Amino acid sequence: QHVNFCKSHVCRIFRDFTGYTVTEMINRLRCAAARDLLLTKEITVAQCAEQCGFTNLSYFTKTYKSIIGELPSETYKKK
Repeated sequence: QHVNFCKSHVCRIFRDFTGYTVTEMINRLRCAAARDLLLTKEITVAQCAEQCGFTNLSYFTKTYKSIIGELPSETYKKK
């Protein structure tokens, strides 16, 4: 409201500029942070998901696999 744009317009501009929807970009950033945590910290996959803003472990696993290309447990085992 402050800048006189509707939400859908801002989302469209964001997608045109980045190539990703707002949700896709947020998930990409969360998964990148999760990957760093899994490789460097002594926490479980569930704790990592929670710390990165995922409230559903199966959604985290599915999203992580689609973005990173492997399961979070596979990243965890690489330590």
